[in-house]
Amino acid sequence: MHESLISYAVNRNVEYKAHILEHPEKLNEKTSIYIIEASCDLKSKASMIRNVNPRNYIIVVLSDPSELGMIISPQICPSGYLIKPYTKADIEELIDEIIDDIRSTGTKSDLFKFRKYSHEFSIPMNKILFFEGANRYVKVRTSTQEFEINSTLDSVSRNLPDCFLRIHKSYIVNISQVISVDFAEMYVEFEHGITAYISRTYKQELKDRWGK
Repeated sequence: MHESLISYAVNRNVEYKAHILEHPEKLNEKTSIYIIEASCDLKSKASMIRNVNPRNYIIVVLSDPSELGMIISPQICPSGYLIKPYTKADIEELIDEIIDDIRSTGTKSDLFKFRKYSHEFSIPMNKILFFEGANRYVKVRTSTQEFEINSTLDSVSRNLPDCFLRIHKSYIVNISQVISVDFAEMYVEFEHGITAYISRTYKQELKDRWGK
């Protein structure tokens, strides 16, 4: 399995990381695909993955077709399954289908919607430069406007497309709008001299994404 996934990631130019589910703080907050073995604690594992991001996808690996019944539940709600012995082609076909769904979902969610007092606002995602957390509020920054909403960065991040990346405990940026990155001074720059800070915690992930 591990070798097949590495090969898939290289050939399709997608990110692949192996995670240990006993450490949920290390799980990726971006929409991701998780492949897990069927087990007695399958429901708790599925809950852990979806608590990190409700949009995550789960593939369950079964040892026998008779185990299908145990994964058909609202708590698990798998996006697909593999029955042993499976082939490399089985893995690739299933992941291809899920990635197509992720991409099609991203095209539908192209507006960031929020309410402020009695007014409702919709901002095109591609116009947003970054989200900045400040106390119990989040600032939504475009090149020409700034809005303040009653929310948290963790809550906002659950509904963002993959072009957004957390680079600091207080900043989630639209990587497609970044025009330069200064890893020495630890900040990213947008048009009109607008900047956002990088923290060491997220520096490597930004380097990986910026390099692509």
